[in-house]
Amino acid sequence: AVDEDTPKVHVDSTESGKRALTLQWVESVQSELLFLGGINDVAEGFDKNEIFVTRWRWYPLPVQGEKHASGLTQILQREAALLQTFFKKTDVVRCHRAVPNDPFKCDIVAGGGHMYNGITISTDRKTLFVADVIPKIIRMFARDYDNDTGEFIGLRSLGDINVGHAVDNLDYDQASGDLIAGTVPVMWQAFIRMKYDNSFPVPGGLIRLSGSPTKGYTTTEHVITDGKEFSQVSAGVFWGSDVILGSPFSPGIGVCKRV
Repeated sequence: AVDEDTPKVHVDSTESGKRALTLQWVESVQSELLFLGGINDVAEGFDKNEIFVTRWRWYPLPVQGEKHASGLTQILQREAALLQTFFKKTDVVRCHRAVPNDPFKCDIVAGGGHMYNGITISTDRKTLFVADVIPKIIRMFARDYDNDTGEFIGLRSLGDINVGHAVDNLDYDQASGDLIAGTVPVMWQAFIRMKYDNSFPVPGGLIRLSGSPTKGYTTTEHVITDGKEFSQVSAGVFWGSDVILGSPFSPGIGVCKRV
C-alpha cells in the first residue's frame, strides 16, 4: 500500500474470514528515493522481501502540497509540472533485503518513463508490467536473476504494448494471464481536474489486454464513461456480472453491469 501523505510504502498482510477481509499493518519501507508525492504504485517481487515501486514525479512535493509551494525551486517545479510530458525522468525503484526483518535497501532499476504509473507482476514473478501514462503504453520488463543463486541481476526490456489510451492502474489476472487496466481516454481533461478544477468531469474506461509478451496483446474495451457520474477511472475488477470501478476523485465506487 502506498501512503500519499508520507514518503513511505506500507507492507500489509491479509486476514480473510467468512464475513470480511481485513488488512493488518506489518511494517513500512522508507528511502530517500521514495520521496513525498513521488510514489505511485507498488508490486511485490519474488517474495515479501522484494518490492517494485513506480515514481511518477522526479521531484518531491511540499509537505503541505503543491498549493503551498515556497521558495523558487518549489514554485518552478509546480509551474513546470506539465513539462514532465516531454522528458523521460520517472523510474522504477526496487526495494529489497537479503535477510528477513532487516531494513530494506532501495535502488533505481528502470528509468526512461515520461510518467510511470501502475505496476503489476506475472504469477511466476518473472515479468513486470509498468504503465507509462503520456505515451499511452505499457512497458514490459523481464526480472532477470542468477539461476544458481537466485540473486537479482536487473530488469530487461521486453518491449512495449501500445494501448491507445493513457493507462492508470494495472492488475494481472492470475487465472487468465490477462492485464486489467483503468484508462484515461482524454488526458488534457485529467490535467485540468488535477491542476485547476476538481469538479471537472474526466472520462474513463476499463480495458482487458489478452496475450503474452512474446505473441503480443489484443485489447478489449469493457467500459467507457463520460466522467459525469463517475469521474476518471483509475482501476477496476470483474465481479460476477458486474464491473467494479475505482477512482481517485470519487467518494465511492462505480458499478456497471456486464453486457
